[in-house]
Amino acid sequence: MSMNPNGLRLMELDDISLHVGRPFAEVWPPAAREHIAAVIEAARAGGRSTVRAASDGEGKGSTFTIHLPLSAVHDTDWGCR
Repeated sequence: MSMNPNGLRLMELDDISLHVGRPFAEVWPPAAREHIAAVIEAARAGGRSTVRAASDGEGKGSTFTIHLPLSAVHDTDWGCR
């Protein structure tokens, strides 16, 4: 996983290094992970999906809902990453 500075602020994550290499769904609270993983798989299959889920960042007390459009990113051979 990678994230730009605005994404870090939005998700209230202090240190991206704690999340690099982890599946994106694991950044979310346990109750949202199954939904997030399913949306990611739909995007990998070629669809466009939108995640709508609530999170509390790294437990800082504020809860937010994010609407995140997802689509597959392809390498030079059109393989999905």
